[in-house]
Amino acid sequence: MEHTEIRVVTSAKGGVGKSTVCTGLGAALAARGKRVLLIDCDTANRSLDLMLGLEDEVLFGMTDVLCGRCEASRAVLAVPGYEDNLFLLPAGGGDTAVCGRDALKAIVDAFTDGNDTSPHFDYIFIDTPGGVREVLLSAAAVSGEALIVSSAQATAVRSAQNTADLILLDTGLGNARLVINQFMGGECFFSHTRVRGRRRKQTAATDTLFSVVDTVALPLLGVVPFDAAVWEVPNAGQLPPSSPVTRAFSNMAARLCHRNVPLFS
Repeated sequence: MEHTEIRVVTSAKGGVGKSTVCTGLGAALAARGKRVLLIDCDTANRSLDLMLGLEDEVLFGMTDVLCGRCEASRAVLAVPGYEDNLFLLPAGGGDTAVCGRDALKAIVDAFTDGNDTSPHFDYIFIDTPGGVREVLLSAAAVSGEALIVSSAQATAVRSAQNTADLILLDTGLGNARLVINQFMGGECFFSHTRVRGRRRKQTAATDTLFSVVDTVALPLLGVVPFDAAVWEVPNAGQLPPSSPVTRAFSNMAARLCHRNVPLFS
């Protein structure tokens, strides 16, 4: 029987790019031939449908499934351009209180091992809203690993540290890794061209990375450099293949597939 790997993409702080990381990893894994389902748990401010260009396709959402208005499989949308490998369960509208642990477990169970009525997925990523403790903990409770997203800003780093402690204490989930997003200067790690001052930039960036990792005290899954082009396209996964952001997500996808890949290659 095939196994579904479930991960929550989270941080108690908003604005660190959880949804960007969720879509970027989903797209990178889909490009590797994996079947991926993204679940948007932000019922108050859903965004994954916009980022994936599906805003006009949403008819049902997660809240409709939880309220019994439709089956889970009817609410799932295929993302164009990924050869039926990338799918989205949009949040729908309503109160975040519907995203309790039992409710999320029922949805996840509908798409995981041993279910004969829904397609199999290799990976499920649960995207959580910032600042909603109950949804964060509910998603962590049904996941096998937490991917905690942070920028290098002090406020985001503190929030990532607090999020890791909260998940460990409340759910007992012992598997968590750190994703550093929107990393200023991070593109120098992916550049093969010699730029004036590049060595100095790499040294400064490395010192900052070590500081963030030491503070949060989690294994580092990957680093996503800041790239203004992310703001100009609907989905980070559709950036040019040569983009440092695209390469960063590709490296992280390989690591999630249990490949021994350097952080920057």
